[in-house]
Amino acid sequence: MRQQSTQIGQRLNNALAAIEDVNLRLRGVFGDVDFANQDRFSDALLEKLLAHFEKHRLRNADVPADMLGDAYLYLIKMFAEGAGKKGGEFYTPRQIVRLMVEIVEPRPGMSIYDPTCGSGGMLLEAVQYVKDRGEDARTLSLYGQEKNFATWGIAQINLFLHNVDDAFIAKGDTILSPKRYDPKAREFGEGVGAYDRVLANPPFSEKVWGHDVWQNGDPFGRDVYGCPPKGYGDLAFVQHMLASLKDDGMLAVVVPHGVLFRGGAEGRIREAMLAADVIEAVVGLAPNLFYGAGIPAALLVCRKKKPAERRGKVLIVNGDATYQPGKAQNFLTDEHVRTLAETVHAFANVEKLARVVPVGEIAANGDNLNISRYVQTGADAEAVDVAAEVANLQVLIAKRNEAEAVMFGHLHSFAMSSDVAELGREADALPDGWRSYRLGDVATLSGGTTPSRAEPAYWENAAIPWATPSDITSLPAGVNRIADTEAKVSDRALKECSLTLNPPGTVLMTSRATIGFVAVNDVPMTTNQGFITFWAGDRLDADFLLYWLTAQRGNLVAAAGGSTFKELSRGTAKLLPILLPPLNEQRRIAEVLRSVDEAIAASEKLIGGGGNGDAGSLIRLKRAVMSDLLSGRVQVPA
Repeated sequence: MRQQSTQIGQRLNNALAAIEDVNLRLRGVFGDVDFANQDRFSDALLEKLLAHFEKHRLRNADVPADMLGDAYLYLIKMFAEGAGKKGGEFYTPRQIVRLMVEIVEPRPGMSIYDPTCGSGGMLLEAVQYVKDRGEDARTLSLYGQEKNFATWGIAQINLFLHNVDDAFIAKGDTILSPKRYDPKAREFGEGVGAYDRVLANPPFSEKVWGHDVWQNGDPFGRDVYGCPPKGYGDLAFVQHMLASLKDDGMLAVVVPHGVLFRGGAEGRIREAMLAADVIEAVVGLAPNLFYGAGIPAALLVCRKKKPAERRGKVLIVNGDATYQPGKAQNFLTDEHVRTLAETVHAFANVEKLARVVPVGEIAANGDNLNISRYVQTGADAEAVDVAAEVANLQVLIAKRNEAEAVMFGHLHSFAMSSDVAELGREADALPDGWRSYRLGDVATLSGGTTPSRAEPAYWENAAIPWATPSDITSLPAGVNRIADTEAKVSDRALKECSLTLNPPGTVLMTSRATIGFVAVNDVPMTTNQGFITFWAGDRLDADFLLYWLTAQRGNLVAAAGGSTFKELSRGTAKLLPILLPPLNEQRRIAEVLRSVDEAIAASEKLIGGGGNGDAGSLIRLKRAVMSDLLSGRVQVPA
């Protein structure tokens, strides 16, 4: 293949097909990618790719046994971090997986099953756990199922590169079409297996999960405790896992907290599970541990037959204070994993951490497993200065009222003039003074190079704040300015890294994986190549540009390219059409929208965030107003 300079893509397809032919484990893994597609993979690009991988010999004789597997795990983790919420669909942070494996304690000779296996991380962690104990992991039998074809391929390669031979991953929807491996036929057939240990992180509160089928009775008999509600499939996965256990088996599953206390059909299922005494432990986890999901989750630990001393009881563990804060997300340390796992194994009361609760007490509480009802951590129990909190609340209410007064003043004058402005225009006509441009005509765009406008005085003898995409995507509702970040970089790092140096007033927009989140920096700041940065020219106000980009987010995402992860190029962004009113009108528009943002932020701070209540209404109002203002359909009075 390396001796040819043309049709490299087709030769690569042929080589991968040959690899599949002689490796039964890899059948179908590469079929989803066509390297012969010249529009995506030119000969020049593939030539560079092959030359890059040619730099090092990567045969088994040349590298340690686990090096390629570890490298592949690293790439999966990096893709998950860049993919935001979608990253959680195929990758569970390793320390959470480790905690689940430590809880269920797999042993040599056992069968391990993950019904929503993603990239295969839980199965691999079970292997590693047995290896770490000095035991023979080759005696484990690993099984899984994955709905997403591309993710199934990732899992197959992940297991292959870790030299795990006895692993069988089925393709398909676990709830609607569960698969069971037949070792005699060496193929999967429909059915529910029986395994020693079951581990999974199913999709949270799946909306379309198979309710239409289950409401008439699950064909595979897994709905022992009832049919979950139409919009929440969590307990369908839990019941599938219970049905997949051997009589002496054990499972651990990640669930959202709502599963522990929601009423209706879920409440009835929870009641039946508690009555059947299959719930052994509930372990609450800290918030923001998962990719793209800031909400806290919990681990549900179940057995069909609990040890005699644990019958009629449920261990409740409150781990909401057991974590290490991180910049983009929180994480568990090895010590945290050890503490939580040992707490589950001990099955005993631990002050401010765990409590053994009789099932009768839970029944008296309406079968509610809400963790803080039974275990309060130190943070929960902290004394509150009521007078100080009341005073703080009054300050927040006053700030909210002041922000809303300013907003309603702007919106009132805006609404009063809207009908007049509309009457004076013909359909599809631009207002007086408005002009159409390409974005690149009125703004300077950069994406990772040092701009000429970055004045040297900003960067002398200082550690400059460094913004990453997560700093922008995690801003609270109503906040679109960024004044500082945790991370600092030295002058040496600035010289050695490809960072953009941005003076105050730069518009920062995320451009990779998570696209179109926008903020303006109020202090000198550096950004990496995950951004496109904008400097407004003489005809463009920076705040107006911020709101225009915010309104265009759907179009920006649609314009992005890339197969593995989406990226918006500067070249594409420069060609976007933008309607501009005169500069003074741009500033009036930005002032109106800023007043709405300030009211949103004040309401969010008062009610504790979440986009509910008043703040949620304001966000909807902002979208409607922004659409009218930025299109020129209505105008702000002078």
